[in-house]
Amino acid sequence: MRYARFDDIVALRTRAEPFLLTREAEHGLLLSVIASWDCIAIDSHAGLLIGDDNSLAGVAVRRDWRLLVSRTASAVATAFLADALRKEPCGAILGANETVEAVARTQERTITQRLGQGIYENRRVVWPVTRPNGRRRVAVKGDEETLVAFHLALSESIGQRESNAAARSSVAARIAARALYVWDDDGRIVSSAAAVGPTPHGIRINLVYTPPECRRRGYASYLVAELTQELLDAGRSFVFLHTDLENPTSNALYKRIGYERVGDFLMLALTPG
Repeated sequence: MRYARFDDIVALRTRAEPFLLTREAEHGLLLSVIASWDCIAIDSHAGLLIGDDNSLAGVAVRRDWRLLVSRTASAVATAFLADALRKEPCGAILGANETVEAVARTQERTITQRLGQGIYENRRVVWPVTRPNGRRRVAVKGDEETLVAFHLALSESIGQRESNAAARSSVAARIAARALYVWDDDGRIVSSAAAVGPTPHGIRINLVYTPPECRRRGYASYLVAELTQELLDAGRSFVFLHTDLENPTSNALYKRIGYERVGDFLMLALTPG
């Protein structure tokens, strides 16, 4: 087994994509990052593929401070990939549980945060029994202050404190791309969701948030159900999302509208190297 490093975006994508597509939703973040490389400076990235003469066994990419790793083909491949990445600079490792844990052990640094996620996929919406008051609409610039507050509250709830500037930039970009949606109940925004990170056959939903005082009224369920159906109707084979495994309420919500768990995802933040 051996590894190859890439600075040629097209060559990396051509070689890695067939392997990643065998578990497309599970590798959705990796696929979307690789797809975005043609518009992001290459000097903030690194690509690594491992395998033998006949097949690819694992993929890793670095985007700025994040190291993203795939599920590997075997325990041997996991160990080999971890060893190859032991000196790769990073502030966080994200990806398939076993691979992330193996890579973290080679870093010789302290883990400062652990976030376990479930990956859920939907190919057929199961509609909620009751439709809540209000309607879904695309977010517009005038919604920005409310949605920045939602974004910050969501980040805080999963232990990923984000700066106001970063949240504002993220929300503004999604509004400009018409990728952020809200549930509007008589002029009040009561829930949000975004469609981001398209893959060859799917697309990811994130930024799902309802403020505490508006919960248990079905807003998020119906917003995500309608958005999922729209994305499927537009030609996506499936829609996927990541959930916080520490939040049983959200996991149950997605299951009720037709999402099925297809994998696990782990994020480990590390002390500076």
